[in-house]
Amino acid sequence: MATGPISQDGLREKLLSGEISSDCLVWHEGLESWCRIDTFTELSFMPPPLPVRDVNHESEKKELVRHQAASNPSPWRRFFARTFDMAWVTLVLFLLFEMLAKKLITNGTISQQASLNNLYIIFILAAQPIAMLIDAIVTATLGSSIGKLLLGIEVKRIDGSKPNLTSIISRNMSVLASGMGFSIPLITLITNAYQFHSLKKRGVTSYDSNKFDVVCDDKYKLSLFLTLTVILILSYAFYSRGTSHLDNYAKFSNYNYKADEQWYRSSPIVLSEAAQSELKGIESFSKNLPKDIGGDARYDSFFIDDRKNINMRFTMMEIDPNQIDGKFFYETVRPKEVVNACNGYRNLLSEGFNIYLVYSDKTGGPISSIYISISDCKR
Repeated sequence: MATGPISQDGLREKLLSGEISSDCLVWHEGLESWCRIDTFTELSFMPPPLPVRDVNHESEKKELVRHQAASNPSPWRRFFARTFDMAWVTLVLFLLFEMLAKKLITNGTISQQASLNNLYIIFILAAQPIAMLIDAIVTATLGSSIGKLLLGIEVKRIDGSKPNLTSIISRNMSVLASGMGFSIPLITLITNAYQFHSLKKRGVTSYDSNKFDVVCDDKYKLSLFLTLTVILILSYAFYSRGTSHLDNYAKFSNYNYKADEQWYRSSPIVLSEAAQSELKGIESFSKNLPKDIGGDARYDSFFIDDRKNINMRFTMMEIDPNQIDGKFFYETVRPKEVVNACNGYRNLLSEGFNIYLVYSDKTGGPISSIYISISDCKR
């Protein structure tokens, strides 16, 4: 549609502003027909286009790659950092749990295998939330978790500021639920796959969307990360051998609980007669105790040697001797048996008798022995 008239300067301004293009048709008096603007030399002048930066330049390409890497960390990189963090925190919790369980078994608080199983269930339910809380505290203190520090990953708010402890705890609990599926076998596969797909497609997980940015760069301590990972794996291998002792702890506690009724029968009044009564109590214990004690231990024999050593021999029926060492017996079985002996047989001990509790495996091979004397009762 024809418009105008317009001056030459006005036409030039419209060209420069992009309001019209150089292929538009114009006409002025004296022309036989309409002509394109670019056919007029006085209007054909246009400033050269702005130079386009050559992104193919080697240094600029490196910077572009670095920036993209910082903005979009690999899902696998994040996965390994998270796995490392959960592994070392959980290992610490396992060690604390084992110490607590041994203490509860040794002092008699746990005396049945079922009680230990209940303690296991409580620990499993509480371990991951506690691990996430510890991870949040470490992150708030160091600025990042240990795994993320080693792999050069950092979590920031979307405004670029560092998150505080409260926001980190909130994020970790979201990770536990929607990222790890509370480690429930089938659910955790689904949640991991979903978050992996979200990272690959949108560059962000559901729990970080509109809240956090996870950034990283090419500066990370891979050698140290691999070294510490190997140490963690070896620690878990060593620990798995140690945790098998907990079942044995409970079995011994269960056995001692049943045997205690016999240990406490004597109540001496006169020293010499009481000592004889105590000795008869042991003989009665030897004769009357069932050969099979709860399926875990079997009482075998009792005798007194010429050195006043009272020997009581037991065979452990369900214990793998490869899982037992002297330290296990010394820390777990001995304290309870010392209390039993000192309460039930103090007079025998005070007259110079000693008590040996000798344990063997099903083949008759020695496992360990416990020696009790009057000196133990004075502690």
